[in-house]
Amino acid sequence: MFSIFLWIIGTLIAKWLPHTANYSPEIAMTVYFASRYRFIVASLLTLITVEIADLGLALLYHYPFGGWWSFFNALSLLCIIGLFAKPWVKIFSVDACSRVCSAALFYWILTNFGVWLSSGYYPLTLSGLMACYSMALPFLPAQLISGFAFALLWGALRKSIQFSNFFEVICQKVKFL
Repeated sequence: MFSIFLWIIGTLIAKWLPHTANYSPEIAMTVYFASRYRFIVASLLTLITVEIADLGLALLYHYPFGGWWSFFNALSLLCIIGLFAKPWVKIFSVDACSRVCSAALFYWILTNFGVWLSSGYYPLTLSGLMACYSMALPFLPAQLISGFAFALLWGALRKSIQFSNFFEVICQKVKFL
């Protein structure tokens, strides 16, 4: 339970602090939730966190409240990727990093498809789709880096909390002996 609270608070802080475009913790958070919880719970936790973050951005920075349908659909589909991930036991495991990388790439493809389909900025042709993806290409590195960074940060934080809880339990047992 504390892990959920930690992820939500960390995500909200990371979203509300100024950051570069597409450098956000949603992808790592979604893959983590989906690897630990059932699909419906992971989807609801992700969507509630994102809505709270959007509300905070609307109140703090006067951003428009609510997101694109492709954004929320992409996060829900990322839960499916996370379902196949084993719970993150190792902080720096190749499996966790590859899942976050593939989730970030999948998220980038799906959300930019949604931008092409519904924004009206690009013609609904193959060349319009390619133009949309080429215009979105500069945002991909920040998305990949943020996925890795937040996955490693939250994994390290989770491990340190587990270690501190273990240390507290050992200290309490020694104190009572």
